[in-house]
Amino acid sequence: MVTPCNMHINKLAEEVEKGVTSAGGKGVVFNTITISDGISMGSEGMKYSLVSREVIADSIETVVGCQGFDGVVAIGGCDKNMPGCIIGLARLNRPSIFIYGGTIQPGKGHTDIVSVFEAVGKFANNTINDLITTPWLTERHGYDPTWLLWWHVYC
Repeated sequence: MVTPCNMHINKLAEEVEKGVTSAGGKGVVFNTITISDGISMGSEGMKYSLVSREVIADSIETVVGCQGFDGVVAIGGCDKNMPGCIIGLARLNRPSIFIYGGTIQPGKGHTDIVSVFEAVGKFANNTINDLITTPWLTERHGYDPTWLLWWHVYC
């Protein structure tokens, strides 16, 4: 798994493959790349974010076109792979379906993304300062509250 936002999509693809096969087709599951803005935030990796959409589109177009598939079902779940899928499907000009993979579950203790962004603002304004109190995070990540905030914003 490269990103937590897309970790559930393989299970959805397996269900799509079963459906295609049961309808008399031959379902073939293949993957494409994906990246995480949350992981690459503030690093050189961010320059690949928007470019990844084109790479995703190219990879779908390449596999489907090269293998001569009669149609394609693409599943995406983030702001990079959803447009990448749609672009690839449009270029192929053959029967295709796009399925939105849905959002992931919120992190423990966070009910919604608004709460997380509010915490980021409060931390930036020094209104709150003790974000991490669990030994696991302190030991593993050296008490880095910025890491925790960005991770939860993008998860």
